[in-house]
Amino acid sequence: MLWVGPRLPMERQRTLWFHPGLLVILRHTRQLLVVVVVEVVKAVVVVVVVVVRVVVVIVVVVVVIVVVVVVVVVVVVVVVVVVEVVIGICCYFESPKQKVGRTFVSK
Repeated sequence: MLWVGPRLPMERQRTLWFHPGLLVILRHTRQLLVVVVVEVVKAVVVVVVVVVRVVVVIVVVVVVIVVVVVVVVVVVVVVVVVVEVVIGICCYFESPKQKVGRTFVSK
């Protein structure tokens, strides 16, 4: 629909359709809606930050536990290998008199 009459200010054109008091209420409602949306977004951001921090802490704890387990396994394997090598060297250089008590059967 085309308006052919004199141009009215934009504010006046709005108030033609709404009661002036209703226009004030709509403005306050819009401001309140913006405030509510901003607060909801801030709350969502806080929740996301807390969840991310908890996940990071859990990942760090799991990584530390895995590293400790791997280090312990490596140390145990190294100790077992060193003990086996030492025992092998000692058995190789034993005198024949000390080998008499062993379970080897000589023919």
